[in-house]
Amino acid sequence: MPQSLECAAGNNLTSSALQQYGNRVRKSIASVKLASNGRYAFGIKPAARGTIAYRVWFPGDADHAAVYTPNKFLTIR
Repeated sequence: MPQSLECAAGNNLTSSALQQYGNRVRKSIASVKLASNGRYAFGIKPAARGTIAYRVWFPGDADHAAVYTPNKFLTIR
């Protein structure tokens, strides 16, 4: 079953990337442009069962450092 992660970002950010952590490896699995109101959403379809950690990365710019959200854990049964 597809899941979604959605939130709102502030400042003048324009893009974000979803990262997945599993098997001791973190990798970017999707990227999206932010809407004009700063909102973003990722549709994800995990390939395996278990608990998977996700986080969102926002790249930095001239005025802001790059930042990561805290991990969100999804349990797929």
